Amino acid sequence: TGRGLAPRPSDMRGATRATALHRTTQSTRRRNKKDANRSYVRNVTAYVAHAAPLPAQEQVEDRLQALVCEVEGTNRGIFGVKAAKAEAIDKIAREVEELGSTLSGRLVDHVEGSWRVLYSTIAIMGSKRTKLGLRGFLQLSDIYQDIDTENKKASNRITFRAPGLNGSVGALTLTASYAELSDTKVQVDLVDAALEPQQLKAIFEQNYEMLLEVFNPTGWLNITYVDENFRIGRDDKGNLFILEKC
Repeated sequence: TGRGLAPRPSDMRGATRATALHRTTQSTRRRNKKDANRSYVRNVTAYVAHAAPLPAQEQVEDRLQALVCEVEGTNRGIFGVKAAKAEAIDKIAREVEELGSTLSGRLVDHVEGSWRVLYSTIAIMGSKRTKLGLRGFLQLSDIYQDIDTENKKASNRITFRAPGLNGSVGALTLTASYAELSDTKVQVDLVDAALEPQQLKAIFEQNYEMLLEVFNPTGWLNITYVDENFRIGRDDKGNLFILEKC
C-alpha cells in the first residue's frame, strides 16, 4: 500500500518543470519591474533637467520667502547671530540681488514710504550692550524708517520698551537728508537726533554718544534690491539691511 502512494517519475518531472517555470516567471517579473523603475527615474530626471525655469518674478518671490524665513528669530540681528546663520542670510540676500528687481526705472525712486527693519548686521554686543542697559532693563523693539523721496529726507525711529518703567515706550529718532549718487546709491547725512520721553533720556544720559554712534546713518547706502514689499541695502561700513514695507 505504501508503494501505491509514492509519486510516479512522470509526475515528479512535471512538478519540477512547473516549479522551474514559476521561478522563471517570478524572475522575469522582478526584472521587468526593475527596468520599469529605472526607466521612470530616467524619465523624471530628464524632465527635471529640461523643465523650463521659473519666471523671473517667481524666482525672486521664492528667494525672498526663503530670506524672510532665514531671518526669522534673529531679533533683527541687532545682538548678533552665529556666523553660519549670518552667512546663510547673506547668501540668500545676494541671490535676490543677483536676480534683481522687476520694477522699472531707478531703484532710488521706489523707496518712498514707511519700512520696518527685519534684519541688519549692525550689532550691539558685549560691554556696549551692557552699558546701554539692553540686557533686561531696556528692550529694543522695532526699528522703522520713513522716506520722503520728494524732499530727500529720511527718518529712522529706533523704539524701546522699559519693563522697569511700567512698560513705557520711547524712541530714538534720527532725521537725515540724502543726495542721489546714482540710480541705486545715496549719500546720507545726519541732520538731527531726538530721544523721548524724558525717562529714556535719563537712562541713556551717560552713554548717549555711544547710542548715536551705533545708529548714525551718515555715509553712503547702496540700494541693491527693492519692490513693493521688500528692500535690501548695503552701506559703506559693510552692513546689510533687510526691510519690509509697513
